[in-house]
Amino acid sequence: MQTSVSALPRLDQRDALVGQLFGPRIMMNIASLLNQAHISNVLWGNSMIDIYGVPTIDIDMSFVVDRSQVHEATSLLSYAGLQQCMSEDCYPEAPPASHFHLPEVEQSMFPDLKPSVQFHIRDQLLGGLGLEFRNPTFTDEDNIIFASDGRLPKSDSLSTSLGKGRHPTESPVRILTPERYAEALVLLSLRDRDTDACITWETQINYLSVYKLVNLKKVNSFCRDYLGSPLNVSQFERWDRAQEALNLIANKGHRSQVPSQELTSTGI
Repeated sequence: MQTSVSALPRLDQRDALVGQLFGPRIMMNIASLLNQAHISNVLWGNSMIDIYGVPTIDIDMSFVVDRSQVHEATSLLSYAGLQQCMSEDCYPEAPPASHFHLPEVEQSMFPDLKPSVQFHIRDQLLGGLGLEFRNPTFTDEDNIIFASDGRLPKSDSLSTSLGKGRHPTESPVRILTPERYAEALVLLSLRDRDTDACITWETQINYLSVYKLVNLKKVNSFCRDYLGSPLNVSQFERWDRAQEALNLIANKGHRSQVPSQELTSTGI
């Protein structure tokens, strides 16, 4: 069941994010600012699977935006009080189009980690799926939903623990359904074969598989076999063991009949 964001109060843009720590509150405030500016956006990565209920370390809040709106989105967060990081060395495996560092995480169990807010370009991550989310209030049942969708795992508060689950209040944050996220990850894994980025995508696939989040009946046929292969790798095992198992799955997926135009590298 979807929730409406039409009644959410508007945020004053100037310095609206100053002093806010990494967590669900600033996530909702960023989404509100983007929506008010008519910048199409959807959440991505660890912050999204954290809402799925996966107990992962979430310190990188990533939003996917249209290529034509990256500059506007970056300028908006700068105007709202965040300081853009200009370093190109922070995320070498899958560099964002722009990013900001926040001072700390709310009630963090990992005080030494440096959280971030990132913008990624839509055609680099979702170009093969043809998803449409230009209207900031658009959602549907099978592709894009709000982070407060009632089908997501319940959260009793704006918790900062691992695997927080859905937002307990009406949220302007939009996320992909696990099925659409899985399909996007498969395409990225095949496109970025034999690169460091590939391990990032396959680790996310591993999360979806271990926690049985994907309904294979709702997945498009081109990646159903890929996703249906058992990984049997815990995120707590050694990385070399995880990478070995994930690469075996990647080899099987690489032999799947995926339209070649969907695997064209976009230069992440």
